[in-house]
Amino acid sequence: MKTWVSSILIIVVVLLAGSLLSNLIMNNHHGNHKSVFKTIESKPYEPDSIPMSSVKHLAYLDTVSVTAEGRHFAILNRENEITSFKCSECHNEPLEELKALKPKMGKKSHWNIELQHANAETMNCNTCHSENNMDELHTFTGARVSFNNSYKLCSQCHQQEYKDWAGGAHGKRVGGWAKPVVKRTCTNCHNPHSPSFPHKYPSRINTRMVEQRAKK
Repeated sequence: MKTWVSSILIIVVVLLAGSLLSNLIMNNHHGNHKSVFKTIESKPYEPDSIPMSSVKHLAYLDTVSVTAEGRHFAILNRENEITSFKCSECHNEPLEELKALKPKMGKKSHWNIELQHANAETMNCNTCHSENNMDELHTFTGARVSFNNSYKLCSQCHQQEYKDWAGGAHGKRVGGWAKPVVKRTCTNCHNPHSPSFPHKYPSRINTRMVEQRAKK
């Protein structure tokens, strides 16, 4: 009986001692404790002070600096991607004379291009290309535009998409989100002669649903 009582007393003493020690530690901790908000305010986060750059990922690219909607960034050099640029290397004679040679020489370059951009009353080759200067494009008003800046022609009709692209909401960037900014232009994603993307089924489709739609 005495042994049992002694054991209980020892347990009680140990618990009391532990409780007292815990209180001393907590009081000491709270005395030096700062609130989360005070800690944040004492060490404000300054993202601009963190060195971040995509330069090393963009070093291999051939880019051109442009300004669109008041924003400065770079785009890919399209002229160096065009296989037969400059166009004047082949188009060194009047276009009508080159057309006259077609029956004798067979199919020439561009014979496979089909303009599926707008109807014939709205657009033809001369809407963007000039017979007198094949090395550049031109706007509706006749202003000369380089192939690198072909997005200016697109903006004439697609103004909202152009503004979204300049602001970063439309299109794709190259090399990540850190500066410097390098963007793909309209013609990096869209074929200028046939800009619509072809319709595609997902990798797994509901064949039964397709059959039902085909019957309608």
